[in-house]
Amino acid sequence: MVSTVKISILCFSLIVFFLVFGIWDVPAQEPQVIVHHDVGLRACPALECQIVAQLPILSRVSVKSQETPSTPDEGQGHWTYVDTTQRDRSSGWILDVHIGYPDSFAPVQGWQIEAFGFCMGDYCPDFKFTADGYFTDMFPACFDGLCPDPPSLAECPSGSEKKVIDGRVHCHSSGQLYRAGDAIRLGGSDSYEFLYFNKRGQLCADPYTCQTYGENRAEH
Repeated sequence: MVSTVKISILCFSLIVFFLVFGIWDVPAQEPQVIVHHDVGLRACPALECQIVAQLPILSRVSVKSQETPSTPDEGQGHWTYVDTTQRDRSSGWILDVHIGYPDSFAPVQGWQIEAFGFCMGDYCPDFKFTADGYFTDMFPACFDGLCPDPPSLAECPSGSEKKVIDGRVHCHSSGQLYRAGDAIRLGGSDSYEFLYFNKRGQLCADPYTCQTYGENRAEH
């Protein structure tokens, strides 16, 4: 039978191992978004390590583990090992300050953009914003050429309200804006809808909408 002393020594040794090497497994979780532009995915947890991929803002990563905190020269945060959802399924290390965990997003306190709209195929949402960081979103219930007969039978996604305007069915939702880095989450931590600010300070849904809607401006 293993003595109590030996068990205590074993437990102490494991604790010292984790404290010294700083490696912690992270439980499986939903993919998180990258909240800054052009984040370098590195082969090892240091700035001098090779960059194996560049991660654009709003790309998704799955967190696998964390290592020791970064050095003062590297900035704040912990080096974090992630898998990406890019085509080549790259894996590597980034600082966790670039990862938009649910608690990384803070409510927007001031907002100067009044409206924003874009189209992706037939999907054309129309956003209205308030100065204190809330939004409403309206879009047609029928898109991608799919609509029941009569159109009034069209359904809206969960969490949105169905409204009939001039005989057409629209879906209406509202919520608060949350920001982390240059990423904007539309709603609380259970929302996976995002906008972002590009490097010129324009609000975007994708790189093409920024160019189309040049009247949109970032908050100051």
